[in-house]
Amino acid sequence: MNTLPSLKSASAVNQKISKPFKIFMVLWSGEDQLTKGFKDYLKRENIPTEYIIRNCAQDRNKCREFLKEIKKEKPDLIFTWGTAICEEIAGKIDAPNKSDYIWDIPIVSLIVTDPIAAKLIYSLEKPGRNVTGVNHVAPVTSHLETMKTYKKDLKKIAALYNPAETNAVVMVKQIIEQSSKYRVEVKAYPIRLDENKKPIVASISENIEKIAQDGAEFIYMPAETFLSLNMPTVSAEAVKYKIPTFGSTESMFFNGHPLIGLVSRFYNVGLFGGLKAKQILMEKKNPQEIAYEKLKTFSVLIAPDIFRSIKNYPPLEMFGYGEFIAEADNENDNKKPVKVRG
Repeated sequence: MNTLPSLKSASAVNQKISKPFKIFMVLWSGEDQLTKGFKDYLKRENIPTEYIIRNCAQDRNKCREFLKEIKKEKPDLIFTWGTAICEEIAGKIDAPNKSDYIWDIPIVSLIVTDPIAAKLIYSLEKPGRNVTGVNHVAPVTSHLETMKTYKKDLKKIAALYNPAETNAVVMVKQIIEQSSKYRVEVKAYPIRLDENKKPIVASISENIEKIAQDGAEFIYMPAETFLSLNMPTVSAEAVKYKIPTFGSTESMFFNGHPLIGLVSRFYNVGLFGGLKAKQILMEKKNPQEIAYEKLKTFSVLIAPDIFRSIKNYPPLEMFGYGEFIAEADNENDNKKPVKVRG
């Protein structure tokens, strides 16, 4: 039996809601469709809220400053974006000193690929601590099925990933483990890291050149931020060698895009996260008992500009259910792929 610090209960807030709930949001790179969905849900449910929003600007070390502020502000709930931020704010379950993190305030964590592998919770059904949330990534078996549907004779997949991101490492391990069931070979191609363990952008081109030399027929990209932020480079290099690319998170379609992806829409993930917040704030449920869930449906996104460039067209069946997208307008603050037909 785990000995847990006492959890700050939302029941301490006046049931008549005499003042707004204070929600502290720690974001990876600013507000997006995820945060919009979360806020829209609470607004739609007429739940009075006051937001304190802090942006890591893609630097997890900034969370140390935010931890101090959270402990001072004592919000009713914390929203965290991504695995890295949740690790820094909530701490792992095997952390030697839990007082260095937040264990006494409810946390809704979104965009975490595998919270168990990341050691953020004890189980999906009952997290067992002050963290609950929504898993946004489809099973890797569904990723394999989607790539095999696109290219039925697929035999060799290259997994391109940033080894400094927990999400990426977990997913690459999973897809390698499952590959034999689909009669494909998956080889890992980690991005090189510098002396500070930061991924090197130039390593993208180096890896894709090697992938082409090795004869890979698809480039698989797990859910991670580095490749999402550098998708224009990934796409350009893959197109140069006419290699199809697969993305497993919608953020890979925000700035450039791969050929195809099987994703949860960030806005919908945010809405589901808003429901978790409502359960904690209004229904007085303990996050230790609120299941860490996954969305039930996913979207297949396909980029016509990519398949035309590499002359590798989707099978007719995908025209029936795929969403064909164009690159998002760079001026669009909401950062979402634009559907052009489907």
